[in-house]
Amino acid sequence: MKVLSTALNPKQSSLFHELTSGIEIDQIFLVEEFASQLAWARELYLSDYLNTAEWDEISEILYKLKHIMSNEDYLWSVDDEDIHMTIEKEVTKINSNLGKKMHLGRSRNDLISTSLKLYTSRYCASLTQEISKLIEVLLFLADKDLDCVVPSFTHSQSALPIRMSHIWNFHSINFLTGIDKVQNLKSSCMEIMPLGSSSIAGTHLNINLDRMAKELGFLIPTANSIHGVSDRDFMVDLSYYISRISLHIVRLCEDIIHYSTTHLGIIILPSKWSSGSSAMPNKRNPDFFEIIRAKAKTLICNSGNSLNISSSFGSGYFSDFHELKKLVLKDGNNLMQILNCLIAACKDLEVSQKNSEISLNRGHILATDIANQYVKEGMIFRDAYNKVAESVSLNERIDKQISFKDLDIFSSVESKNASGGTSKKQVQNTIDWISERLQINRC
Repeated sequence: MKVLSTALNPKQSSLFHELTSGIEIDQIFLVEEFASQLAWARELYLSDYLNTAEWDEISEILYKLKHIMSNEDYLWSVDDEDIHMTIEKEVTKINSNLGKKMHLGRSRNDLISTSLKLYTSRYCASLTQEISKLIEVLLFLADKDLDCVVPSFTHSQSALPIRMSHIWNFHSINFLTGIDKVQNLKSSCMEIMPLGSSSIAGTHLNINLDRMAKELGFLIPTANSIHGVSDRDFMVDLSYYISRISLHIVRLCEDIIHYSTTHLGIIILPSKWSSGSSAMPNKRNPDFFEIIRAKAKTLICNSGNSLNISSSFGSGYFSDFHELKKLVLKDGNNLMQILNCLIAACKDLEVSQKNSEISLNRGHILATDIANQYVKEGMIFRDAYNKVAESVSLNERIDKQISFKDLDIFSSVESKNASGGTSKKQVQNTIDWISERLQINRC
């Protein structure tokens, strides 16, 4: 007989259970759920709702169940609806009276909110580590490719020569800002403890919620029980940050795919991270990075879905939150998988300076530098701009790149020596700055 089978609700359709069950996704936060359950049981004991023998037994049972349910061989049942009812069922099997007592004064509503906050905090810590690993790989590439000059692009057209490291640094900084946001969420979701809000009106028990909050790592218990059970802003925030990080993953993949195209060939795709064509034996396709790009784009879209699920609610708890939980936690798992794959693949990327030099001799890439040289000689910038544009037009007719005295690619990149520029000194400064910020975020 199911835990929640009563005379009022004796039986539901099997389709009902299949649709509403959250068992599969609940397994993700099993550790946090047992922490919440154990903290509540301890507070029942400390507040004299359980005697010493009962507390000793239920704590022992919960510790054993945590080990058993963590095992891959454990059989989960959709009939239990969620992890809370699964644990209560298992405790009841071992000790019927304790299983019936353990839910006193609380609800699944405040329990799930608490467990999800604990999980979100832990997930943010793990996500920070994975993003940091990716940044480390990008810094490795930036250091390795410091002397490699490549064309930059605006509007997908050749722009100015830059160091390849400048591109890797750009992506590193994007991910670095993502770490800052994730770290903030890690802290903010541990400020207010929902447990003790019960179903909506607060617990009727005379228990010390401040003590329980401290035990679980929260700053304070909730000041409003409705907010305690219905606040899901932290999950919407997590979904948004997942989408933000995914956005930067897409941009990184775009650059890898773009610079590895046949007409550029600047990034050489490793054989183990690319594939061939079923019909064209000459092909080396960036399928791996294309699939990552598509998966990341899906995560970007789901940020809007999380907001949509969370909308149109008044005060209180609604089962729509189950769908929000499933969406965000699955997205979180998918993001970790994407990052893990991307970290492994990026380690093997190589850059061809030879192919880059060929690309640098297209698109009159020194045009802006030539205009700047005319300005140094006393010409007004816009006049210099027009003069160079005319020269570009004339040289295109004879298929020749424009040039100016001793100006070359190397002097072009070295001339940008202001902060954030492409000179070797400034690019190295950026690598050092990112490394320092990364170390601070880990402390």
